[in-house]
Amino acid sequence: MRRRRPLVVIFLIFSISIFLVAFYRWPRYFPQSRERKTSNRKSVSRRKTLAGRTSFLSHCCDSTADGLSSVTDAIDSAVWQSSFPHAIIIGVKKGGTRALLSMLGLHPQIRSAPKEIHFFDRDEEFRKGIDHYIAQMPKRKRNQVVVEKTPSYIIGPSVPKRMKETLPLSTKFIVLFREPIERAISDYMQTLSSPVSNGTAVQTFASKVITANDCQSRQARCVDSDAYLIQLGQYARWMQEWLAYYNRSHFLFLSSEELTLNPVGVLNQVETFLGVKPFFQGKMFYFNELKGFYCHRLRRKREKSQESDGCLGRSKGRHHIKVDPDVVNMLQNYFAPWNRLLYSLIDKTFNWNYTKES
Repeated sequence: MRRRRPLVVIFLIFSISIFLVAFYRWPRYFPQSRERKTSNRKSVSRRKTLAGRTSFLSHCCDSTADGLSSVTDAIDSAVWQSSFPHAIIIGVKKGGTRALLSMLGLHPQIRSAPKEIHFFDRDEEFRKGIDHYIAQMPKRKRNQVVVEKTPSYIIGPSVPKRMKETLPLSTKFIVLFREPIERAISDYMQTLSSPVSNGTAVQTFASKVITANDCQSRQARCVDSDAYLIQLGQYARWMQEWLAYYNRSHFLFLSSEELTLNPVGVLNQVETFLGVKPFFQGKMFYFNELKGFYCHRLRRKREKSQESDGCLGRSKGRHHIKVDPDVVNMLQNYFAPWNRLLYSLIDKTFNWNYTKES
């Protein structure tokens, strides 16, 4: 019996060794089984991943509700998608809106529409439908916001109502005001440089804004309230229309003068307003003495028309004509009450350097 015990122990050890080797080496001798198990594990993992992404899309992006044919399409749509603009620069003309949009387009989280859309202020565009409007917006990723700019929106009589009935309630608006006399002169200078005016007689600035009609005295001259250059500067008139549809929290009110003197400060305000990460810093810009405003040092890949020096084109930064001081005084007296009314409406004051009574 004593001689058999070592043999039994040896046999047990040998059997256990064979069992262990067979257990761990089984996939080597039966690779199809190993591949089947691996495939099953990957399939389960992929189903869980897709299920999670689909759930996210259905709650966050509403992509699956658009009739997408597959989960893959839904995921792709969540990466790059078209949407309503998150914010719209609605005015004002010759107020620096192009410069502001150009700078904002440098932010990695901001996508800007490449041109003025004019969807809400032109009947022929509005009749094309909201799908036509969205199709003109740049595609964005989930963490990006879209900004559109059409300065004439601010004076469009039907625009606030159309936007209220069409756009999401979360839409924000940026208004860039400019001192109304300087704005009118800049608008006039653009008219002089337009191809239509070349070779033809053009009215003087004074004749466009001053009239002898409807004045208290036949010998007196007064500001022509019906003149286009004057009406655009009646900012309070237009803001009353907008504030009848939206409260002030939907708006960010800025001044063109502030953008010219302190672009980074203005851009930081816009970043906060849009809810994007801080990006703009002072070292990104330099003052161009010839233009009279700041230009950026960054390179923009997606906009080929950007000037190599980081400045806007030749049409920006024109030198203004000298206006008769008497005409300037009349315009200051005229716009002073309009400006005060604007300040009360937007709860903000701009340093436009005159407060004379009309």
